Amino acid sequence: MTILLIIKRFDFGGAENHVCELANNLSKKGHKVILVGGKGRQVKKLLPGVKYIPVKLTDLSIPYHVLKLVFLILQQRVNIIHAHQRLAILNACLAGFLTRRKVISTIHGRFRYDMRHALSRLLTSKMIFVSKKIHEVSDRRYDFGEKGVFIPNCVKTEAVKNSSIPYRICYTSKINKKHLGFLKLMISNVLPVLKQKYPTLELWIIGDGKKLDELKELADNLNNKFSSSLCNVLGYKPSVLNYYQSASLVLGVGRVALEASAIGVPVLSVNCRRMGGLLTTKKYENIKYANFIDTKASPPCKHSIQTTIEEFFNHQSKWEKEAEYLVKKIKKDFSLDDMINRTVSLYEDVILKSQIKP
Repeated sequence: MTILLIIKRFDFGGAENHVCELANNLSKKGHKVILVGGKGRQVKKLLPGVKYIPVKLTDLSIPYHVLKLVFLILQQRVNIIHAHQRLAILNACLAGFLTRRKVISTIHGRFRYDMRHALSRLLTSKMIFVSKKIHEVSDRRYDFGEKGVFIPNCVKTEAVKNSSIPYRICYTSKINKKHLGFLKLMISNVLPVLKQKYPTLELWIIGDGKKLDELKELADNLNNKFSSSLCNVLGYKPSVLNYYQSASLVLGVGRVALEASAIGVPVLSVNCRRMGGLLTTKKYENIKYANFIDTKASPPCKHSIQTTIEEFFNHQSKWEKEAEYLVKKIKKDFSLDDMINRTVSLYEDVILKSQIKP
């Protein structure tokens, strides 16, 4: 079938990585894939079989881009439209309505933002949630019933040997105002204390965003104070698995936590809003359907971060064994091939139902 994927941003982030993997693997399975999205570094990761069309979606340009999408859909004989992120979803729904093509939307973040427009909720045939928690909460509020489907973020589950470097911590996120607040806490309050206890400690930060220069300045000041490379800001990296593989501990939630856990690296589930603690097989069952976020946890603070990292380094072999157990569970629950097959089945089901005459 011919599949049109639409996303507003295509540079750095969980949704962007998800769409890139989806496009490439749909193409591998023999489908014709057209990806319409913003310019960004993910484009270099697309396989040659994926047709990429750059666009800059804005609220003011909706009429113009809807007409362009209508022309593209009719010209390429698109069978199904799959949209990601708020503005892409709205444009897709309008173009799908005009061309009588069904639209599937994936909600990567908050439902009330991604599906903010009433037309998006009305014209979407199916809504894929990567978090079962957000699926359940959103359904109680908006009552969309069978429109909602849970298909989690998935990763390649091939075994990767973990050759970690002692006392190296890795953190990955967008470097924006929200995430900079957490990193300031780490750099200003946590790392100086931990450095006294673990002299070879390193924090490696991967990511890009508007606050990157400010983050680099904070890191440089800390490194100058200790005359060492305590905090290393790497910026954007097209592939992060090698960095996770070299780390003793990875900090993060969502796709970061999933990818690191899938290769057997211990993970501290934490972001600017939630301090979920070190990942264990027991905690895994509670947070795996919430996109690896402990939604009941308190915000991080200096004490909680510091004591948790100390607990990890003081009993590292214990946590490494927990990480080994998690690999087996992730292979079972988050297979990339399974996600692609379930998504294709959803496409086929939606198309089939649209062709059945009453």
